[in-house]
Amino acid sequence: MAERVKKDSDLYQEALIWMGYRYAIGLTESSDAIKQYKLFRDIEYDTPEFHALATEISNYLKRKKIKDVVDLRNNLQESDLIWYSAHYGINRHSSAASHCHDIIQYSKDVLSPSQKEFMACDIRRELANKLQIGLNFQIPYNLRDHHNPIDYLMTFLQQNDIFTNEQLKEYKEIEVAENQDGVISFFTEKATDEKIYRMDVFSSCSFWDLLGWTDLASYFDPKSHKHCRTRYNGKEEIIEYFDSWTPTNHSTTELSYRKIKRPIDSYERAPHHDISLREEFIIEDNI
Repeated sequence: MAERVKKDSDLYQEALIWMGYRYAIGLTESSDAIKQYKLFRDIEYDTPEFHALATEISNYLKRKKIKDVVDLRNNLQESDLIWYSAHYGINRHSSAASHCHDIIQYSKDVLSPSQKEFMACDIRRELANKLQIGLNFQIPYNLRDHHNPIDYLMTFLQQNDIFTNEQLKEYKEIEVAENQDGVISFFTEKATDEKIYRMDVFSSCSFWDLLGWTDLASYFDPKSHKHCRTRYNGKEEIIEYFDSWTPTNHSTTELSYRKIKRPIDSYERAPHHDISLREEFIIEDNI
């Protein structure tokens, strides 16, 4: 994996532009026109290949005069670049997937609170789309923006005692519903013949990548934050956190996950570390 790009480095801005271009090209050109760029999916940032590619993409966009991307290049708004680069990273299962961790540091002095909330909604829409395409897990549009799609999926797995990919493949369709009291329920349709094909959403890397992005959305959304009181070594403390999920093992066949509480402060310092609150130290929750 390439060395992390620091925010005060000139390479940081270039990396954001590069990922933004990669995403924008994919939106505005046919797949045949961008095949050559897919070869660079895992290219390291600070290499001659990276700089050559950045120059090539820039020249390509100038020739094509793609309006959205030309505006992006000319304005160089850092908040836009972060948004574009997020959309590139969330669709990758390479080192670019860890860009969700970089965005936490990059966004501190760039994104306003409203921009962060918008990005949280946007990330959740992307996650919901991935679950719909990969698992036919249907989440209504009114629930996608402000609720964690991964939380719905994990709740369904636990309520129905689903522990393996093979069990999940028995479902042709899973639909999430919410009643007037906010109670969530699931309507399902079983596969009538043989088990249907599913994209491997739960491979060892892909689902872990999705967890990183859903944590970023929860971090950016204040409504997802909770508070609890802890006591450790006689000292009491109120801690802000958000709910998350973590695997109990890294098997590619077993769907074994547990819910955890991720403290905001430790997440900000080390988002790539799976740090959670110890339940035995919590003396009062949801305060």
